[in-house]
Amino acid sequence: MPGWESLIRITRADSWSIPGTLGRRGFFLYADSENLDMGAQPAERDNKLLGVRESSSDTFSIDRYFPRGDFTFQPRVDDILMILMAHFQNVVKSGTGTYEFYRLDRLPKFVSGGSNIGTHVYSVNVDLYFGASFTTVGGTQANGIRFTNGMVDRLTFGLRYGEDLICTPSFKFDTGSYYGYPAAFGYNSVYGSMSEFSRFVDYMGTATIQGESFDIENWEGVFNNNTTDRSRLGKRGYNRFPFVGKWVAEGSFDMELQRDLERLAEGNTDNFTVDILNSANNRIVIAQPNIAHRPFTIPISGGDAIIELSKSYRAYPPVGTNAPSTIVRVYTGTTLGTDLLGF
Repeated sequence: MPGWESLIRITRADSWSIPGTLGRRGFFLYADSENLDMGAQPAERDNKLLGVRESSSDTFSIDRYFPRGDFTFQPRVDDILMILMAHFQNVVKSGTGTYEFYRLDRLPKFVSGGSNIGTHVYSVNVDLYFGASFTTVGGTQANGIRFTNGMVDRLTFGLRYGEDLICTPSFKFDTGSYYGYPAAFGYNSVYGSMSEFSRFVDYMGTATIQGESFDIENWEGVFNNNTTDRSRLGKRGYNRFPFVGKWVAEGSFDMELQRDLERLAEGNTDNFTVDILNSANNRIVIAQPNIAHRPFTIPISGGDAIIELSKSYRAYPPVGTNAPSTIVRVYTGTTLGTDLLGF
């Protein structure tokens, strides 16, 4: 079976450890690749005293599952909302169809005050479908894996010249993920849909430093919750992921040397904004008011070569405040986040 005969669907979960019904509406994503793993860990007990030279099959078992993984997809302004919420755990609505995501100022909890929209932390389900699942292409049986109650630990954006905007969320899932489904699915049915918003491509994106537009050719932004993995007796996998580490926003951009080096020197701070604009109601803005430039090298490959810089940075709260270092604004023009996604 070829790789194109597969789909990824994402839906919101009812609450932590309660994934909700399989038939809930969601989004089939424009995914490029996936690396999702059930995380089964076998136990082989060959040290048993059995009186024979080879172990029997009952000495083998799958005692633990640690489902996790990532996928890369081309985000649209509606199908990325749940993923952003599963990472930031915080959303503020600003007008009709405008959502601002940034990290909570406090430690998210799994039993009370988990996110700013509910008692538990916000989680999503990720369904991986294979060819025999699709009623629209003649499928007659369920074939796939359902990963339940996933949180986005690491979130990466990338925009390169000549390419589409891509996003890679790295998930950790609660125990309970499973193979197979009770029925076949049609991706044009009430169970989910492809986004009708236009895609983002490189020429729609601009990057500005202190409001000035540089000739930046590539940009990558990485947001990391730095969670840890915890399990407990009575469960076959993870039961939660405490946010023990600091939330970190980092990034890098590539450009030709075109300004005084002192402006971009390590330790200097700047206001950095990436604006990917298709239309007023089809737009993603990543705003970072206080980035600190990291050390960098200046490679020169020859006298007739352009001097290219690869600049890395880390985003910090504005000086003297505890405000967020990064705000991701999504403009949709619809109330989808309230009507379907739970926020």
